[in-house]
Amino acid sequence: MHNNNKRIIFDIVLFFSLFFLSWWVSLALIIAGIFIFESYYECLVASLILDCLYSLFGVSFLSTFPMTVGVGAIFLLSFLVKEHFTFNPKL
Repeated sequence: MHNNNKRIIFDIVLFFSLFFLSWWVSLALIIAGIFIFESYYECLVASLILDCLYSLFGVSFLSTFPMTVGVGAIFLLSFLVKEHFTFNPKL
């Protein structure tokens, strides 16, 4: 199956997990998607949806959007990790 088709199917599964599964399952899928796909920008939108659904709105940005900030940091760090390590897609 082509890589774009895999990405679309993964996005559909992630979208349904946001609304029908627990938040930690969706978060695990988001982090897996960051390391499986190249430039997985959808993770930022999905984590923002998770924050809107599950977080308590507070005073500061960090307390209102903790998953978005955390996923954003993991997303940026993944570029450094992907430069130093190679992942074998055939495993």
